[in-house]
Amino acid sequence: KRLFKPYVEQLKHDLQKEGCSLASLSVKRIVELRGEGQAGVLSLEEGPRLQERFHTLHQQRFGFTRTDRSIELHAISIQVDGVAFAPWEKKRMRKQELKPWGSGRCWFGTTGRKHMVNYYSREQMRPGCVVKGPAIVTEYSATTVVPPRWTATLDAWNCLTLEPQA
Repeated sequence: KRLFKPYVEQLKHDLQKEGCSLASLSVKRIVELRGEGQAGVLSLEEGPRLQERFHTLHQQRFGFTRTDRSIELHAISIQVDGVAFAPWEKKRMRKQELKPWGSGRCWFGTTGRKHMVNYYSREQMRPGCVVKGPAIVTEYSATTVVPPRWTATLDAWNCLTLEPQA
């Protein structure tokens, strides 16, 4: 457990900053082991009788085990899960004039041709913001394409909704 301690403490600290309560966190410590001189690695949860469990799993997986050889630590990994307390909160919708951060040409299969599009940052959008297509909305984890004759609206729950223009 000493090997894992600084990493677990850092992960708990990071998740607590993101809104997870310490009481909700569960920690899984994984060791990846292999027999001396072998390439095959076995993953086991850290805990009592690790050497015995390694040999048992090795026997099951490979049909043999070498108790006369040492066991090598190949890698460790840690999984920390918790519940974040970030309730959905309905926000007030307001008109927002959003400035594009760039523009370019984009081909749309629905029209069969290229269109000039503006690029918008999702992080800059506030509830009530409307982006008319053709456009591209970028964010840290996704890109949303707003086709020609469609609009993207950030609703009161911070969800981006696409609808055809009337």
